[in-house]
Amino acid sequence: MLGRSDQVDLLEAALRRRLRFEAVPAGLARARMLADGPPKRLVEALIRRLT
Repeated sequence: MLGRSDQVDLLEAALRRRLRFEAVPAGLARARMLADGPPKRLVEALIRRLT
């Protein structure tokens, strides 16, 4: 399993641009994801997995 910094490094290499990790509170992340339209069950599962 990759840590967050490793994930960012791999994405940077694939996209060929600099990225940074920014921690977002779970409630804000949930609200943003729900606003994008995925099923609520999916959003809740992702939030549980990441917190």
